[in-house]
Amino acid sequence: ESSSRPAHLTGDGAVVDSAERQRQGLQTAALLLGCASVRTEPLLHVAVVGGGIGGAASAWFLAEEATMRGLELNITLMERSPQIGGRTHTIDFGGLRLDAGATAISTLNEYLVGFVSKWGFETDSDDNEAAPPADELGRAARFGIWDGASFRVDTREGLALPITVADRYGLSPLRSVKAVREAAGGLGGVYKMQAEGRWFETPSDMFAALGILNFTQVTAYDFFEEIGVDKDFVLEFVDGASRDNYNQAGSINAFVDLVSLAGAGIDGSVFSLTNGTTQITEHLARESGADVLVNANVTRVESVEGRVRVSWQGGAGGAHGPSSPETATEFDAVVIATPLELAGDLEIELSGSDGNIVTDRPYQTTHTTFVDGTLSPAYFDISAAHPRPYDILTMELEGVEFSSVGYHGAGTTRGASIYKLFSRVELDDEALDRIFSARSATERLVWRGAYPVLDPVDDEAWPRFDLNSGDGGGGDGTPLAPVMYVNAMESPVSCMETEIISAKNAALRIADALEALSSTGT
Repeated sequence: ESSSRPAHLTGDGAVVDSAERQRQGLQTAALLLGCASVRTEPLLHVAVVGGGIGGAASAWFLAEEATMRGLELNITLMERSPQIGGRTHTIDFGGLRLDAGATAISTLNEYLVGFVSKWGFETDSDDNEAAPPADELGRAARFGIWDGASFRVDTREGLALPITVADRYGLSPLRSVKAVREAAGGLGGVYKMQAEGRWFETPSDMFAALGILNFTQVTAYDFFEEIGVDKDFVLEFVDGASRDNYNQAGSINAFVDLVSLAGAGIDGSVFSLTNGTTQITEHLARESGADVLVNANVTRVESVEGRVRVSWQGGAGGAHGPSSPETATEFDAVVIATPLELAGDLEIELSGSDGNIVTDRPYQTTHTTFVDGTLSPAYFDISAAHPRPYDILTMELEGVEFSSVGYHGAGTTRGASIYKLFSRVELDDEALDRIFSARSATERLVWRGAYPVLDPVDDEAWPRFDLNSGDGGGGDGTPLAPVMYVNAMESPVSCMETEIISAKNAALRIADALEALSSTGT
């Protein structure tokens, strides 16, 4: 094991030790300016473990806080994979850029909307939204809710959809809208709190302060029954949106389902990015100025003499393995932005944790399947003369083979379209040949940990944001180096915006600690 300051990956792939890079730069400045001496106070160093949107946003907000507070900060972002992105994963398929993971952005998502505006990302509302496919007679295809044997709902998009919904479900959609707005509005209060510099030690504290903790402690089924929402609306529309967004049904906590409905456009509107969401993560990491180490497998995070030591294998562009040499570096603070349940053999030993770090939350496996082809009228029990469905939600019933089908553009052959399917199990060729009458291309991906199983769990059992919040080693009252856990947020809810909110929370906590550290000169 070797110990060093964080390494910097230069443009040509060379690795330069950060402390050495700083020393050389100061010496050069001294020579150019004719200074007799140069102040060489060391930088503050923060490690971010995980290169998904939560980790990249943590680096971005840390850099932003450092600039506002006048802190000299070096950030090292470590990602186990060969590239950053995590669950914001965009692929090329059928001549399109398509998200295999997180994709939907709500106009209520202040941070995401701000990033999209700041960097000018093209959206599907920039006069670029693909028209839905038409059948051979030029009739617009349809939206449906599938029960495994027939369509419970089968209607055109546009004005026809709300008319169909109102006719089928009565006042239930309106009751749902009120609840969605209450939940989404409550969460929206976090932006003002964070703008004022407020941070929280636990997700439970945050949700209680926002007045939305109660939504997380009851199933969606029980919640909607309590407010008088029609059962058919819940089992068809609400479950359909939940299965599409989370691959889970109404046994999940009510807050998640309310967020899911907001993501379906019940409150605000929803858009996606023409070139996918990976670019958000890439921009956040790059613009933060962080030293990005890919192929860096973090193996241990531990307290050591008032700091935190992070050990990892690889990280200089080369692959890592059991026999790879290990590097260890001490940091003034650490952000863990990857689910600990999916972090392999990562060991954590922190003085202020009391050994109480949650690492056993179950995660939902989700299979993503892209198809360039034509949906089968026979499978969906519609005549060849009937307009084909193109966006399909599904019910939580035995025999339903997939969670959702979404149209993404024209296919590469006549009459074909590009579709994305979500499912809980792999859709093999036999299954796809039932669902599609023709396929010219197929690509499959699997997410072993797309999101936690989001059933209601006592909030006292949720992981903490602040994993190292004790009074200090040796009982002397010295504050410990903060270690913040972004993915603790995934116990009450899991989406891009809430991971970014958690990243901001981590940055505020760490910036306060480093500002205090800097002011004391320790």
